[in-house]
Amino acid sequence: MSFSRFKNMTLDEASEILKEFRENGHRYLPEFVADFDLDFSLARLPAFMEWIALRLNTIAIKENPAVPQFIRESRSYKFGLYEFTLKSNGLIIGSAYYLGECFIRSYPSLKWSIGNPEFALRMMPVVTGFGHQKELAVLVVTENLLRRRIENPEKSCVFENAIQVWMNSVVT
Repeated sequence: MSFSRFKNMTLDEASEILKEFRENGHRYLPEFVADFDLDFSLARLPAFMEWIALRLNTIAIKENPAVPQFIRESRSYKFGLYEFTLKSNGLIIGSAYYLGECFIRSYPSLKWSIGNPEFALRMMPVVTGFGHQKELAVLVVTENLLRRRIENPEKSCVFENAIQVWMNSVVT
């Protein structure tokens, strides 16, 4: 998924994207997800993310010859030579919405917002209210967690660890 379009958005454009995301994010979750019993609890969120990870499809991409050879030879570069299919990107968007909603419904101090224009992940849909001005950029975090899980099948606690870190960052 490309996040570069957020970089040059105006505040009005970003507000419209956030509104669309909040109103329609759940529509990116397929009908079969109803079998999972979406209760918006943080306790069941890791299992949901595992369930989604098993349903994602990828397309192989070629190495970029402009990337230095020592990087192209690394395990992480070789394992990351893929893109998600269009359908899988939809699942990631729906999962990102669900991730944000789970936090917001669990902690009254959290809310949806637009990423701080001074931060690297500016103008994206984020959850705010965490300590130290942290913003949970749900689209980026969700895609990165799903990639980490796919690329490291031996690491079974990817989602639990990340969710715990964010839970520990909530100001109550």
